[in-house]
Amino acid sequence: MGFAGGNVLAMPKLRRKRRPADQTNALRWLAVVAVVVVVLVLLVGSIHSINKESSGYRAAIDRSFAALATPVVTASNLTSADLSNLLQAVGTLPNNVPPDTARSRLQQGLDQAVAATAQQSSQASTMANPPASDNLSSHFEQVMEERASAVSAMRTTIDQLLGMTPVPIAGSPPTTAANAPVSIALTGSQASAQLAEEGQRLVSADATYRSLRGSAAHLSTPVHLPRSVWVATPAASAPLGPNLLAQTGELLATSTNMEPVRRLIITAVGLAPPATVLGGVGVAATSCVQPQLTTPTSTPTLLPPTKTLGVAVTVTNCGNVPEAGVVVGIILALADPVGIRPPGARFQGGSVSRSLTLLSGGSKAVTFPHLSVAAGHTYSLAVSIGSSPAEAVASGAADRFLIHIA
Repeated sequence: MGFAGGNVLAMPKLRRKRRPADQTNALRWLAVVAVVVVVLVLLVGSIHSINKESSGYRAAIDRSFAALATPVVTASNLTSADLSNLLQAVGTLPNNVPPDTARSRLQQGLDQAVAATAQQSSQASTMANPPASDNLSSHFEQVMEERASAVSAMRTTIDQLLGMTPVPIAGSPPTTAANAPVSIALTGSQASAQLAEEGQRLVSADATYRSLRGSAAHLSTPVHLPRSVWVATPAASAPLGPNLLAQTGELLATSTNMEPVRRLIITAVGLAPPATVLGGVGVAATSCVQPQLTTPTSTPTLLPPTKTLGVAVTVTNCGNVPEAGVVVGIILALADPVGIRPPGARFQGGSVSRSLTLLSGGSKAVTFPHLSVAAGHTYSLAVSIGSSPAEAVASGAADRFLIHIA
């Protein structure tokens, strides 16, 4: 089809409308926000579900903690009562025959309190995993450890004041430190000051326990713990409080029942080979109950023919303090009448000594190596305690016996 003028009219091209750039960015951000919201909703829902499920688990742990802690607290309360009664009675403890002395009763009571609190502290330490809510487990462990530490320090203070020694635990390996008296000596005022500090530590432990007990009662699922107070209110009149513990130190320092008494006796002397006719060797003292020493006679103890003589000596500590480094010795010397030809030098006797440690009321037998002897000769046997045999003989502190070898 033609058009006038031969011109052809051109049709305009269709163009797509473009969105503004800021509108595109807004849509993208809306998509991101929508995704984030969905993720947050899912996350919050998951956390809520986990918390809802774990609350029962936490409550079970807390109840388990309370069940385990209750017997430990009960035992701690009993230890507190026993220790309070012991320290209240220090001025009236009976001073009987060793080993039942006032000092030994005090020592045994302190040792029992130290052993008991150490066990309670150990039991509390096993409750830390899994931990109970609000750090109850760690605070409970802190309370029991503080009480154990204070009681141990209390025993050390009293031992240093009185020169006492903890009694070795049955079955434990023997050590010199366990049997030897304490080396540090305290005055009454020094002991009182230290005991007051140890009482204050018990007050602090009570406060920590009171706080954790309150926390346990206010958990979302409350748990109950028994009451436990070592230093009752008012603290000034409590046996384990700083005030009365300080007074206990002064009382112990001046108590006549607590004064050290040292007494070592020979309770038996034995010979090998055994005597055929008993003379002046045998029981040297009856017992710690009014010990009566037997006076050796001038009649020799007759032994059968032998080339060696063995001696065994039993020593008993009748004092109320332990004795460390006790020297027990024998000296065997010729005691023939004038005119008897002496035997060879190796048959003229000798000396031997041994060192031992004795607790109050304890006895130990010491067996010495055999000494060479000659038939037909008489010997003097000197038995000593507490110093070297030669010094004991020179000072007259040794028991002498006559022995004749058939």
